[in-house]
Amino acid sequence: MKKQIISGLVIISVAATSIMAMGPKGDRCFGEKPKMFKVLKQLDLTDAQKTTLKEMRQAKKEERKAMREERKTQGITMGIYFSDAGFNRTTFVADATMKFQTRINKKMDSIEKVYNVLDDTQKQEFVKLMQE
Repeated sequence: MKKQIISGLVIISVAATSIMAMGPKGDRCFGEKPKMFKVLKQLDLTDAQKTTLKEMRQAKKEERKAMREERKTQGITMGIYFSDAGFNRTTFVADATMKFQTRINKKMDSIEKVYNVLDDTQKQEFVKLMQE
Protein backbone atom coordinates (compact mmCIF):
# COMPACT_ATOMS: atom_id res chain seq x y z
CA MET A 1 0.00 0.00 0.00
CA LYS A 2 2.82 2.42 0.91
CA LYS A 3 4.62 1.64 -2.36
CA GLN A 4 1.49 2.48 -4.34
CA ILE A 5 1.06 5.80 -2.55
CA ILE A 6 4.72 6.73 -3.03
CA SER A 7 4.70 5.75 -6.71
CA GLY A 8 1.46 7.70 -7.21
CA LEU A 9 3.00 10.80 -5.62
CA VAL A 10 6.08 10.47 -7.82
CA ILE A 11 3.96 10.22 -10.97
CA ILE A 12 1.86 13.23 -9.95
CA SER A 13 4.94 15.33 -9.17
CA VAL A 14 6.59 14.45 -12.51
CA ALA A 15 3.39 15.28 -14.40
CA ALA A 16 2.96 18.57 -12.54
CA THR A 17 6.57 19.54 -13.21
CA SER A 18 6.17 18.77 -16.91
CA ILE A 19 3.00 20.84 -17.17
CA MET A 20 4.57 23.78 -15.36
CA ALA A 21 7.66 23.64 -17.59
CA MET A 22 5.51 24.18 -20.67
CA GLY A 23 4.23 27.50 -19.36
CA PRO A 24 1.15 29.37 -20.50
CA LYS A 25 0.36 29.67 -24.18
CA GLY A 26 2.18 32.47 -25.90
CA ASP A 27 5.29 32.19 -23.77
CA ARG A 28 8.43 30.99 -25.38
CA CYS A 29 9.08 27.42 -24.25
CA PHE A 30 12.15 25.28 -24.58
CA GLY A 31 12.81 24.32 -28.18
CA GLU A 32 10.60 27.02 -29.64
CA LYS A 33 12.44 29.12 -32.21
CA PRO A 34 12.43 32.91 -32.18
CA LYS A 35 10.11 34.72 -34.55
CA MET A 36 12.96 35.65 -36.90
CA PHE A 37 13.60 31.98 -37.76
CA LYS A 38 9.91 31.38 -38.38
CA VAL A 39 9.80 34.37 -40.72
CA LEU A 40 12.91 33.21 -42.59
CA LYS A 41 11.19 29.89 -43.29
CA GLN A 42 8.29 31.76 -44.89
CA LEU A 43 10.60 33.57 -47.32
CA ASP A 44 11.55 31.98 -50.62
CA LEU A 45 15.26 31.55 -49.89
CA THR A 46 17.65 30.28 -52.52
CA ASP A 47 19.89 27.31 -51.82
CA ALA A 48 22.89 29.65 -51.61
CA GLN A 49 21.12 31.78 -49.00
CA LYS A 50 20.15 28.71 -47.00
CA THR A 51 23.76 27.51 -47.10
CA THR A 52 25.04 30.91 -46.00
CA LEU A 53 22.58 31.04 -43.09
CA LYS A 54 23.52 27.50 -42.07
CA GLU A 55 27.22 28.41 -42.09
CA MET A 56 26.50 31.50 -40.01
CA ARG A 57 24.60 29.42 -37.42
CA GLN A 58 27.44 26.90 -37.29
CA ALA A 59 30.04 29.67 -36.83
CA LYS A 60 27.97 31.19 -34.03
CA LYS A 61 27.66 27.79 -32.37
CA GLU A 62 31.45 27.34 -32.49
CA GLU A 63 31.94 30.86 -31.10
CA ARG A 64 29.61 30.14 -28.16
CA LYS A 65 31.44 26.87 -27.48
CA ALA A 66 34.81 28.66 -27.48
CA MET A 67 33.47 31.34 -25.14
CA ARG A 68 32.19 28.69 -22.71
CA GLU A 69 35.58 26.99 -22.69
CA GLU A 70 37.31 30.34 -22.15
CA ARG A 71 35.08 31.11 -19.17
CA LYS A 72 35.88 27.72 -17.66
CA THR A 73 39.62 28.33 -17.88
CA GLN A 74 39.51 31.96 -16.70
CA GLY A 75 38.11 31.03 -13.33
CA ILE A 76 36.69 34.51 -12.65
CA THR A 77 34.46 34.40 -9.61
CA MET A 78 32.43 36.82 -7.55
CA GLY A 79 35.38 37.03 -5.16
CA ILE A 80 37.02 39.72 -7.28
CA TYR A 81 34.30 42.17 -6.23
CA PHE A 82 34.95 41.76 -2.50
CA SER A 83 37.73 43.21 -0.39
CA ASP A 84 38.37 44.18 3.22
CA ALA A 85 36.49 47.42 2.51
CA GLY A 86 33.38 45.52 1.37
CA PHE A 87 31.61 44.94 -1.93
CA ASN A 88 32.88 46.96 -4.89
CA ARG A 89 29.61 47.99 -6.53
CA THR A 90 31.11 50.19 -9.23
CA THR A 91 33.35 47.44 -10.59
CA PHE A 92 30.51 44.93 -10.48
CA VAL A 93 28.12 47.28 -12.31
CA ALA A 94 30.80 48.17 -14.89
CA ASP A 95 31.56 44.49 -15.58
CA ALA A 96 27.89 43.50 -15.73
CA THR A 97 27.11 46.41 -18.05
CA MET A 98 30.03 45.49 -20.31
CA LYS A 99 28.86 41.86 -20.51
CA PHE A 100 25.30 42.94 -21.28
CA GLN A 101 26.44 45.44 -23.93
CA THR A 102 28.67 42.80 -25.54
CA ARG A 103 25.74 40.37 -25.71
CA ILE A 104 23.50 43.01 -27.28
CA ASN A 105 26.16 43.94 -29.84
CA LYS A 106 26.67 40.31 -30.84
CA LYS A 107 22.94 39.78 -31.24
CA MET A 108 22.64 42.99 -33.25
CA ASP A 109 25.51 41.90 -35.53
CA SER A 110 23.90 38.49 -36.07
CA ILE A 111 20.54 40.00 -36.99
CA GLU A 112 22.23 42.43 -39.37
CA LYS A 113 24.19 39.63 -41.06
CA VAL A 114 21.01 37.60 -41.58
CA TYR A 115 19.21 40.64 -42.97
CA ASN A 116 22.09 41.36 -45.38
CA VAL A 117 21.82 37.84 -46.84
CA LEU A 118 18.34 38.65 -48.17
CA ASP A 119 17.68 40.33 -51.51
CA ASP A 120 15.56 43.50 -51.79
CA THR A 121 12.17 41.82 -52.22
CA GLN A 122 12.91 39.37 -49.41
CA LYS A 123 13.94 42.26 -47.17
CA GLN A 124 10.60 43.98 -47.78
CA GLU A 125 8.69 40.77 -47.05
CA PHE A 126 10.87 40.11 -44.00
CA VAL A 127 10.10 43.54 -42.54
CA LYS A 128 6.39 43.09 -43.21
CA LEU A 129 6.29 39.65 -41.54
CA MET A 130 8.35 40.76 -38.54
CA GLN A 131 5.97 43.66 -37.89
CA GLU A 132 2.90 41.40 -37.82
